[in-house]
Amino acid sequence: MFSKMHNKLGLGLSLRLSLWYGMLIAAMLLIVSGVTYLAMAKFIRDREVDYLKARLAEYQNWLAQGGLPALENRFGDLQSKERDGFFLRLITPVEQRILYSNLPHNFTMLTQAQIRSIPDTPGVSAFTIRPDPNRSQWTLFTVRVSDRLTLQAGRNSNESALILSQLKSIFFRIVLPLTVIILIGGAVIAYRTTRPLRDLGATMQKLLQEGDLDARVPLRPSDPELGSLSALFNRLLEKNSRLMQLMRESIDNAAHDLRTPLTRLRNAAESALAGGGGEAELREGLADCLEESEHVLKMLEVTMDVAEAKTGSMRLTISGVDLREICARVAELYEIVSEEKNIRVTVSGAEGVKVRADAVRLNQVIANLLDNAVKYSPADSDITLTVSREAGSGCLAIADRGQGISEQDLPRIWERMFRADHSRGQRGLGLGLSLVQAIVQAHGGAISVTSKLNAGSTFTLRLPLAQST
Repeated sequence: MFSKMHNKLGLGLSLRLSLWYGMLIAAMLLIVSGVTYLAMAKFIRDREVDYLKARLAEYQNWLAQGGLPALENRFGDLQSKERDGFFLRLITPVEQRILYSNLPHNFTMLTQAQIRSIPDTPGVSAFTIRPDPNRSQWTLFTVRVSDRLTLQAGRNSNESALILSQLKSIFFRIVLPLTVIILIGGAVIAYRTTRPLRDLGATMQKLLQEGDLDARVPLRPSDPELGSLSALFNRLLEKNSRLMQLMRESIDNAAHDLRTPLTRLRNAAESALAGGGGEAELREGLADCLEESEHVLKMLEVTMDVAEAKTGSMRLTISGVDLREICARVAELYEIVSEEKNIRVTVSGAEGVKVRADAVRLNQVIANLLDNAVKYSPADSDITLTVSREAGSGCLAIADRGQGISEQDLPRIWERMFRADHSRGQRGLGLGLSLVQAIVQAHGGAISVTSKLNAGSTFTLRLPLAQST
């Protein structure tokens, strides 16, 4: 099946393209040649007929002026000048009697017997001498001088017929080789043109038959149209590869991360059942199970959000969001928590800075950062959220005076499930900063941190400005 698909994408398509291309060009050449030939034949014939008409008009005038003797005398004077096979005869149409018939001197192309067999129908006609091995061809023009007289002139057309025959031969000698050349050239061009399609088919065959997820379509800059198709297909493969990789990582991480909370959940249930206590102890065991199950559900939810954000499949409703307004709303939500530790949260900086973001997801990012700042800041300290505008980006700096982060831990804080030594005493999933980074990158933004142990940390968030700003 795959070989058939490969042939259809490769040689089959190339062959069809070259055949259609060759047939089209051959048809155009035949049409042009035919039209040229017919136009040339009509031109030659019209010239001969015009020549015969002019000569007959002259002879008819002689006949009218001096009768048959004048025609004989004056036509006889022209005999020595006629070298193109010209004859003249005067006949009576009723009795079919030839009153006058004259041929040039030493004229052997047409005999008197052959002349008598020529039809005398008025107008233009063609006449071919069949017994003649050269098949002499003549163009005739006949006019009625009166009811009893018909004047007829003829001219040999062998030379014109030879010209047309040579022209026809030239056309065939040109058209047929050109058609073959065009077919071969078209096949080569079609084969080269469809090479990206064959590469695409080969890559699909590797993916489906061999399961090679690293297979990619070779890019050919010389073919921008199909090359862009190959590039898009490679991007799709890259995205699918990342999805598969993240899926495997998520499954592995979920299996690893859920082992501890599920073990605690099981232990709580077993303790409640084995304790033999009363209703109060069972309720406490169920409460512990409920807490652990919520912990597991939250971990799964955050893990899925991180995976969606990193693969670009997270659904975002992008709009212009006022950065300072959303900071004020988040700070208001954490007002009660911060007051319990006597921590002052201040929002300052530029106003009217609108960024392109999903308001819900941006709220989630700022809430995570502010929650960490409140959680790890000592009592009676300050946290500041400063909004600014820098080089096409809206910036938010969240600074605290908390525990800070050591230099060896600083590069790893964005890793999922990583928790520094000094933060293990606080309850959490270890997924907050990983989710924050993933959401910010999904918005086309960036986040960075500067920190010093026991001196506090500053997280700086940068997002693209909305067009209105």
